[in-house]
Amino acid sequence: MRARALGIVSASLLLLWSGCNLNVDYFGDYRGKNILGNYGFSTGKWSLEPYSAYSAVPLYSTADYMTWAAASDLSGLGLDAGPDGTPAYRLEIKNLFQDGDFESQTNPSTSFTGDAWWSLSNSSVKFTSSSSLLPNISSGTSYSPLEHVSLFFRSATTADIPNNYLAIQLDSALGSTLWQRSGGYRFRFSFYNAGSTTTLDVHMVNQTASSTTNSEGSGTWTWNNLNASDTVDVYNLSRYFTLDGTATGATVYIGDWNGTGTGNGVDATAAVIDNVRVIQNDLPPYVITKLSGLSSGSLKLLSGSRSGAYSFSFYVHDDPTADQSRAVAPVHSPNRLNPSGVTVVFTAAVKSGSGTYKAFTARPATGWTSWTKITIPLGFDFVSSDSDIPSGSSALTIEMGPTNTYDSTTGGRDAGSLIISSPTLVFNP
Repeated sequence: MRARALGIVSASLLLLWSGCNLNVDYFGDYRGKNILGNYGFSTGKWSLEPYSAYSAVPLYSTADYMTWAAASDLSGLGLDAGPDGTPAYRLEIKNLFQDGDFESQTNPSTSFTGDAWWSLSNSSVKFTSSSSLLPNISSGTSYSPLEHVSLFFRSATTADIPNNYLAIQLDSALGSTLWQRSGGYRFRFSFYNAGSTTTLDVHMVNQTASSTTNSEGSGTWTWNNLNASDTVDVYNLSRYFTLDGTATGATVYIGDWNGTGTGNGVDATAAVIDNVRVIQNDLPPYVITKLSGLSSGSLKLLSGSRSGAYSFSFYVHDDPTADQSRAVAPVHSPNRLNPSGVTVVFTAAVKSGSGTYKAFTARPATGWTSWTKITIPLGFDFVSSDSDIPSGSSALTIEMGPTNTYDSTTGGRDAGSLIISSPTLVFNP
């Protein structure tokens, strides 16, 4: 009897065991599958992020300040598509300062004569007659350009005399259409002072006929750190100003702007400036997509206790038209620059805690000269159903920007263009 009972139990266990296949991959549908398979850049589901505060501004468009477009002009280089063959796109924050890289100057071996928004205070300060726009010059010469072609200026005298400065008329450099739009802007440039003793001031005056403070603090702003002790030091300077729509002008001075002549003017040695830029600083500098529901993607975003590690990846490549020395097609696009890097922001509908995560990847010193994959690990615990998504929100929002909005390591937002492709989101059980 006992033997029979044991046989029955053994048979039952065998049947139970045979019904439980431990080799079933319950996440087989997810492994290696792209949840954003129906959210490629060419699907029309990605767009420049609008800014509601500017909706009433006449003729306003985010495209005035950013570029989001298929990189079809790069087909000859094979960069119109990413490594997986899907269309590649150009993502750019535009430099609003005209000819800020000086690459449109056609005769850089002679004195600088172009662009009316640049001026010198008096005859003792000049764009050097033989080399004011420095081209690529041989190693060992006294001065080197910051990037390909740079503006070189100095004093004709050795003395630090009053009112010795270079002036930049910002309203002329931006143009009247942009200048008359209110909002926040950021002014930046690259610079080195090759003088042996002088410390140069950089100063911006209050805007003419404007009641809006245009600075970070006091109505004017000044840098006093353009020291001359080391010609290798390149300063990448950044300052914020605002426009209220009534300003008729604003001027930036480099040198002795207030007429004191006390060691802050342009001396006879030299100063070099390049990559002058102004960007719109209020706009969210992103291209954005939204998965409205958990099942909006090609696979469902797993919710509750089943949520695990996700990873988001994409490819980046330098924009060849941002290469200022590029002389073959496609040639350098006027005023286009390489970016400081790329920021990605994720906002998810989660069961508890913060559903926001931001990551910045800096562009390496050697650039992204080949397709480079960037992977960002994520771990969102998504809500259980679409009914749990807060009103007006999405299950997942992804924003991508060609600048640093993550921290202050690069001095904040900047102009720049890069080529991106192949957005991919996978679940890793």
